[in-house]
Amino acid sequence: MPTATKTWVFASNNEGLADQSISANITVAWSSSDGNPAGSLEWTRAGGSGAITEKASKSAGDSWETLFGIPAGSTVTDVQVLGWDELSWSTTDTRRVRMRMISTLDLITVHSAGDLFDTGSGTPSPNNGTPAAKGAGTSRAVDATYQPSSSAVSLEIEVNVTTSSALDIEQDNIQVQITYTTSKPVTLLPVHLPFMGSG
Repeated sequence: MPTATKTWVFASNNEGLADQSISANITVAWSSSDGNPAGSLEWTRAGGSGAITEKASKSAGDSWETLFGIPAGSTVTDVQVLGWDELSWSTTDTRRVRMRMISTLDLITVHSAGDLFDTGSGTPSPNNGTPAAKGAGTSRAVDATYQPSSSAVSLEIEVNVTTSSALDIEQDNIQVQITYTTSKPVTLLPVHLPFMGSG
């Protein structure tokens, strides 16, 4: 089956990914100074402690056709994160990063089997601002409810800080691949009937 890929590179802006304002203590914004090679999506928290969750996505999503350039009338079967980069300036926090595709009409994940990527709770990348390449996530089947021509979708990133005195991480080069099928037009062949002569 054919595939299509979209990469969020954040070269000149946040590509529409803004925080959903779940927590006032985490800020999500575009960083022009850091990235691979330039620009990234930056999550910051000045201080404090305890569990805090924030999510970033587009408030008005794109169609599958616009976002991934697939032909109209296609059916999206699967979606997967192929890889992404993380830059960290924090060493004191324990956090979890999750990624998924959501419907921006109802903020529901379009693949009910689970998240595309889940780092689990653990140690952040080294505190040196050098991009650390993350591996591929899990391929998930896309639900029949959220198909092209009837859905507005967006990448959603969730960061959960479980213990922290400060947070400063950046994400870049998030590569997402979809697998899809296209409906093939039916070609009708001419039918030649035998000539039936009179008499």
